[in-house]
This record gives sequence, C-alpha cells and structure tokens, in this order.
Amino acid sequence: MKAIKFILPFILFLLFLSCNGKGTPEKPNKIVCVLFDLSETTNTPEIRKTYLNRFKFVLDRMQVGDAIEAALITEKSVSELNLSIECEFPVIKNKIGTELFEKKYKVLADSILDMKKDSLLKVADSVLFKPKRKILNTEIISSLQVAERVFKSFPQPRKILVVFSDMIEDSKHYNFERENLSSQRINQIINREKKDNLLPNISGVKIYVAGATAKDSERYNNIKNFWFEYFKNCNANLESQNYGAALIKFDE
Repeated sequence: MKAIKFILPFILFLLFLSCNGKGTPEKPNKIVCVLFDLSETTNTPEIRKTYLNRFKFVLDRMQVGDAIEAALITEKSVSELNLSIECEFPVIKNKIGTELFEKKYKVLADSILDMKKDSLLKVADSVLFKPKRKILNTEIISSLQVAERVFKSFPQPRKILVVFSDMIEDSKHYNFERENLSSQRINQIINREKKDNLLPNISGVKIYVAGATAKDSERYNNIKNFWFEYFKNCNANLESQNYGAALIKFDE
C-alpha cells in the first residue's frame, strides 16, 4: 500500500514533466514541404501576395526541431534542379542544466528561429515575385514526387504538405481546364499513374491546399473530387476544411 502511495505521485510528476506550460502534451517535430505554383495562371500580384502572406502564416508556426522545404510547381516540376527553400530549425541544448542557463538558451534559440524565418520569407518573396522565366504549364502531379523525396529525407515524425496552387493540372498528359473529370475519368487517371509507378508514397502526410479555383463551381468541384481521390490513393490525409481558395487554419 505504501508503494502505491509513492508510485502514484511519481507517475503524476513524470506526466507533468512531459507537458508544456499550458498542461498539454507537446506535439512531435514536423517536416513541412511547401509547393509554390509558379505558372502564369497564378501570376498576378494579388494571388502571389496571398501565397506569401499564407506562407508567413506557416512559418510563424515553425518551432525548434522542425524543418521546412519548398519546391516549385512548373512545367517541369519533377526535374527542377534546386529546392527554393531548405531549412532546419536547430535545437540548442543547455548542457549546464540550471534554470538561468535554460532561460538564456531559450532566448538564443528563439532569436535564431526568428532570424531564419525572416530570411526564408525574403527568399519566398523573391521566388514568387521575381521568377526566372514564364511558366506556361502546370505539373502538379509530378511535383508530388518531389514532395515524396523531401518527406523521406527527414526524420521528423509529423509530415505536412502545403500546396499553394489553383490545383489545375496542365501538363502533356492532363489538362484539367478541358478534362471531363467524371468519376470514371478520375479513376482512369489514377490507375494510369499507378500502372506507371508514378503515384507518390506520401502515406500519413497531412495536406493543406490554398489557392484552389476554377472557372465555375462545377469544374471546381470536379477538380476537388479528383484531388481527394488522388490523395486517398496515396494514403495521405486531406480533410475538406483544408482544401480551398484560402489557408484558413494551420494548427500545426
């Protein structure tokens, strides 16, 4: 009986240590892959400014131990040579262990975090508003192979994909402006991607889409249906509230 009385408070103490100051468990670190659609259909100051503002929204939620990578959606997404943004936010460990030094290390870590975020925002601004060339086609599907490689390259347990795009595929294989994206056609496209071994392995990845649009509601819904079915076949997690014209919430 005495042993139980001793063990119970000890367990509660361990639970307290595993929580943050608000009393809730801290989330595991995350790797965020961001895809920027640079095609001409998104090349307006209003759209690009929205992308930049929402990217800042994502950056604001990055913590020490997280990582973020950004790639481009272009007419040759899968063969773009460089990722536009690559950054890991380092964990600075307090080797001394005192409360005073713990506070100093936290201030230092937060300062480095803020500087890196500011730097990344400037890079994103340059990418979005000073593109090196005109992008006339949009290979969204192939860009997801780049995302797959990003997620396989990082150890962070939480994988998050943010796609800033109108989601209108316009490649040599598919043109969603003209395609009749019926259920049958959607299945045909996905089965073809499977057959050609081009469906990305992004199992467990949580997905956010910001910027989705179309010329009318019917086409918008057909394109939306395609992407929900596509990501379902990739075993990824795209929820209805996380797909749309705006990135309303990024609670990560």
